Amino acid sequence: MLANSYLLVVFLLRLLAGFSDGPVELHTVLESGKQVVFSGQQHGKFQLKIRNSGPVPVLVTERQANGSLRERGLIEPHRGGRLRFAVGSVAMVRSLDARPAEFKVKFFSQEFDGIVIKYESLNR
Repeated sequence: MLANSYLLVVFLLRLLAGFSDGPVELHTVLESGKQVVFSGQQHGKFQLKIRNSGPVPVLVTERQANGSLRERGLIEPHRGGRLRFAVGSVAMVRSLDARPAEFKVKFFSQEFDGIVIKYESLNR
């Protein structure tokens, strides 16, 4: 619960500070069995630039507008990548290890009214 509140507060502070025109940035430590979900009111395609700064791999998955899941990439420790997502999609990042993962993300979109960043338990 604390992590959810923290992510929301960080994003709202960035909006209030006038940074909403640029990319939204997040640096987080992700517990095993949890995922970070990026969603919102995207009216166009969006991109995530992700840098794995931790000791374990992270998996990036896309939930497409039709509900289907698509694995987008495995980001090894100390590596990064830039992934593009379709209109109406949701991006999810999770650890593939019992140890916590750590990563940095920049969210880019030309057309969005807001982004929701949630920290949630995986459905097993």
